[in-house]
Amino acid sequence: MSLKDILYTDRLPTTGDVEVFLWYRCGLDCDFCKQDHKDNTGMCINSLEKKEELLIDYFQNTKTERSITTILGGEIFGDFVHDKILDRMHNLFLNVNTEARFAKKHADFDVSTNLIFNKTERIDKFFSDLKLSDVRIKLCVSYDIAGRFTNDKQRELFMKNEKLLEKHISLTSFVLTKDTIVKILRGFDDPYFDYLYSKYPMSFSQYNDNEELFGQPEKTLKNRPNDLEFLNAIKILSDKYPKIQNLQQWEIQANKIVKSFNSCAPSKLVILPDNTNLSCTDNSSCGSGCLAMKLADKRDCLSCEYFGYCQVECFHTALKGTSQCVQKEIYDHLRETLP
Repeated sequence: MSLKDILYTDRLPTTGDVEVFLWYRCGLDCDFCKQDHKDNTGMCINSLEKKEELLIDYFQNTKTERSITTILGGEIFGDFVHDKILDRMHNLFLNVNTEARFAKKHADFDVSTNLIFNKTERIDKFFSDLKLSDVRIKLCVSYDIAGRFTNDKQRELFMKNEKLLEKHISLTSFVLTKDTIVKILRGFDDPYFDYLYSKYPMSFSQYNDNEELFGQPEKTLKNRPNDLEFLNAIKILSDKYPKIQNLQQWEIQANKIVKSFNSCAPSKLVILPDNTNLSCTDNSSCGSGCLAMKLADKRDCLSCEYFGYCQVECFHTALKGTSQCVQKEIYDHLRETLP
């Protein structure tokens, strides 16, 4: 079986992956974020209606029975979002969920927020009403130990809203930027991070430096960690915070317990604020132009003992690294240190 057949036939993901950026407008100015937070593109009823059409079309045509749709911004619950826009967003979830069921598909929604807003009651109602309508929706909260808050009031508002919305929160997450990794390597002490870790499931995202998608390359260069920094941070996190979801999944893969999949691209869809929609590989046909194929060739993945179990990171990010695979070193470490 060829590498192409393995990546795009034998190892297709069983769960679809959709990311929808409603708009980039946001009330924060995180040091690592590359979005233009003054951009209102997408923040209108017509744009939400178009996104609804795109999502319904996806669920009617996808071959995967279950798909996870991540909805994010910008900040989609900011006080600057008009009630009419929030109501239309509410209807988007209802309508997409209904059409997905008609198509005999399972739709799960993960909604990302930074919790920096004052109109908290309407957000509580938003989630409560959708759950009463049997929409499977989760609130995912972003908290970073470096580069997120610019003043104490933002941090205090985050903590206040975490308490008010705790019944809806299902996950906390952070981004492994260079500044965050530097803090980890220096032995950071953040009691509130420990509080969130003990209260909710937690995961991290690897820093996506796809400047073709977001722009602002100066922020990309500043916040991109190198492979060694990333590896050393993972070693520390695995010792101190072993229940982080990524690490638990990697432990399973490292011990070759459950087979994983080497390509997310065929079932990955990204919808941007202007309703441009693209696949992870920008609709490239599999072959010399395919990112998954390029990465597998660059790292000689077929010869790796973890090949049948490895879930590689974003192809865009991985291709900018070295030919040495940091993921293999992570698996080796987890097998050596974890029971």
